[in-house]
Amino acid sequence: MWGARRDAGSARLLSSVFTRDALQLVVMSNVGQAYFNLLAQAETKRIATEFLENVTNALAIVEGRYQAGAVSALDVAQQQTELTTARASLDLQIQQYTLAENALTILLGHPAQSVSFNAERFFDLPIPAVNALQPAAALLERRPDVRQAEMELIAANADIGIARAAFYPKLQLNLDTLIASPQPAGAALAVAASLAQPLFQGGRLEGGLKNAKARNLELVETYRKTILTAFKEVEDAAAVSSNSARRLQALADAVDKARLAYQLSLDRYRLGLIDYQTLLLTQRSLLTAENSQVQARQDVLVAMVQLYQALGGGWSISQL
Repeated sequence: MWGARRDAGSARLLSSVFTRDALQLVVMSNVGQAYFNLLAQAETKRIATEFLENVTNALAIVEGRYQAGAVSALDVAQQQTELTTARASLDLQIQQYTLAENALTILLGHPAQSVSFNAERFFDLPIPAVNALQPAAALLERRPDVRQAEMELIAANADIGIARAAFYPKLQLNLDTLIASPQPAGAALAVAASLAQPLFQGGRLEGGLKNAKARNLELVETYRKTILTAFKEVEDAAAVSSNSARRLQALADAVDKARLAYQLSLDRYRLGLIDYQTLLLTQRSLLTAENSQVQARQDVLVAMVQLYQALGGGWSISQL
């Protein structure tokens, strides 16, 4: 019985350790996602700044053509509207970047705006490749939440043994005392009372055993659910990572073509070969394509963090 208590205590201690490790993994994941969000916001702010410059340059061309009588005042008014909108968008991106910076600072345990980040270029970040064939056993060994549920189950099994052992009488017989006792009948009565003790509290002991068994069944289901959730989270993160990577590649091509289309339309508009609406369309298409590319890359990086968390973290390069 003492061995069972020791085993139950050891399992519960390890359960607490794995609970701490699971929380640590969540914090690491949150920090990683917050950092990638900060880099994405920095890139979006750069795009908004560049777009404002493009719109300003295009306005100068539109105004020049208006002065030459080649276009109407409507074209000028539309481009001025685009300029005002671009300035407002840049202000919003600056605000979003500040909020992302504050969120990361708080996660790192510092007061807001107390840490300055030299954000590296978003598209310079390498995206690690992960081996799709991850062994299931390694996943179950790495996931701290699975190990925590396992330790709780081990402790519950030990508790069943403890509850069952409580039914047995606790006898400590000293033969020398019995032999030397002037009243052996009194010793026999004491032994009989010890044997009968579990019978008089049988209701309480029976209830304790039932509770231990019920707790065990509950933890079996919890353990099963934890394992199924672990595999689901791995599959979900892998699917998002794969799909986002394909979308990122497609959007990279789209950005190149949109940038070329905008430059060509700007040159053609300057020469009067296309109308203002065509210029406006390519101008907006470039902005949309660049922002979509940033979002897709952020999705890829966040998916990698989620995959790291789903796999339990702690992998080595040889496992990738």
